[in-house]
Amino acid sequence: MSEAENEFFDAEERFAKKFDYNFILMRQIDKVRGSASVEWVGGYWEKKQTNGVQTNSYIPDTREVYVNSVKALSVLLLPYQDEEYVNEEKTFFIERASDVEKMRLKLKNKDSLHTDVLVKKHNQRVLEYDVEHYTKVLRSLLLLMKRNNMIGSNNRRDVA
Repeated sequence: MSEAENEFFDAEERFAKKFDYNFILMRQIDKVRGSASVEWVGGYWEKKQTNGVQTNSYIPDTREVYVNSVKALSVLLLPYQDEEYVNEEKTFFIERASDVEKMRLKLKNKDSLHTDVLVKKHNQRVLEYDVEHYTKVLRSLLLLMKRNNMIGSNNRRDVA
């Protein structure tokens, strides 16, 4: 063995350079971009036949993937959320709670014979609403990042 092969390296230091906060943040933004750039369809089970063996795999609802990607970005930006963002977010979630409750009450007043169908329709409407809602949240997050010089500036500060 050569001396280079025996050389000790600090794994934490090595990965810290590659996976710093900015890198993780930009990867999450790329996930949001990717999930917003596909056709939004509901989740479904796909059957595949390989070598005579049938397997079932779940293809996730792409709308849920988008919403969850925006939520994850929001969590990553938690330490940088300023008063302006917090107030916007509070307004968004108060509106969402009110609108979802209105949808639930409409469902409650419908014919109870087909409850399972109505619940599925309600859940689809809420999910469609959430896509619009989290698009507003995403816009606010991007503006928050801009205010913190995390994007769109040559004077980008190191946020880590």
